[in-house]
Amino acid sequence: MSDFAAFAVEERTLIRGKPIHYQKLNSLQNWFPIALTPTLEGIWWRHLGNRRFTESFFSDTLAYIHPEERLSCYTPLEALENLPSYVAPTAFIFHISRCGSTLLTQMLATLPQCIVMSEPPVIDSLLRMPDLSEASAKKMLSGLINALGQQRFHEEQKFFIKFDSWHLCHLPLIRSIFPTVPCILLYRQPIEVLNSHRRHRGPQMIPGWMNATRLNLDTRPLAPGDFDGYCAIVLESYFKCALNSLLSQPLILLNYQQLPAIFFSHLVDFFSIDCSAKELETIQTRSLFNAKHKNDVFTGDPFIASSQADIILKERVAPYYEQLEQARLKQNIF
Repeated sequence: MSDFAAFAVEERTLIRGKPIHYQKLNSLQNWFPIALTPTLEGIWWRHLGNRRFTESFFSDTLAYIHPEERLSCYTPLEALENLPSYVAPTAFIFHISRCGSTLLTQMLATLPQCIVMSEPPVIDSLLRMPDLSEASAKKMLSGLINALGQQRFHEEQKFFIKFDSWHLCHLPLIRSIFPTVPCILLYRQPIEVLNSHRRHRGPQMIPGWMNATRLNLDTRPLAPGDFDGYCAIVLESYFKCALNSLLSQPLILLNYQQLPAIFFSHLVDFFSIDCSAKELETIQTRSLFNAKHKNDVFTGDPFIASSQADIILKERVAPYYEQLEQARLKQNIF
């Protein structure tokens, strides 16, 4: 299955709205890029009005707009050359999956001074483009990130983007465009990540749902329908990507176990975020609830009986986790 086929339904849903011709727009203020055409001829945008991106994911915030109030617009690529004022990226957040990245972005999103984009689909739309030259990818990605970081309120001074887990393999490309932007990498004990996906599997952990060519997965030893085994092999690829990236570029390593405490003890100061006592209390309250379901108190992931996949994790993935742990302790950043 091609990536475009797998995500076509989601993208069609996102761009659905009353069409507005781009030549009738005075500016792209309050418009955000949603998706690219498969032939890279143009960009689909959605109007957000005065709503902030405060939901767990970019798409969730758009979904809260009443269907009758949704506006969409299609523009040529050149629209990225005429953007409203924007905030330069403060940090990029990468993750192994199910390791606290959504919690971190939700804590940041409670602050009015922070623009937080959690897995914006348009970035994925670009990164899964086949046969896209590096020069074109750099130009497009730079423009899209600037468009996502537009400043709509005077208090907005910080801009964070959380990438999808499978974007780890694109980290060198992203760093080449933004070499000075700090990159955080969140990771977690592999068996805990697997248990989380056993309860509710993400699309990247379902065989055939998306094109995983860039992850270089070796699925030959797996039996048909072995979802746990497939998840273990995807995690092996993620950890390899993380370690390879760490060899060539600076990454701020954070272990899932450090959250949420490290946000208050170090990250607020590290990113020079000026918080009031009331704002810190709001963040603390948010951290007690499920990152993806803000009305549910988080009780942790359940223990699940072992399977054949656990052997893959122990023999092939756990050593990579230990290497990341050793690298984090040597960093001594926090």
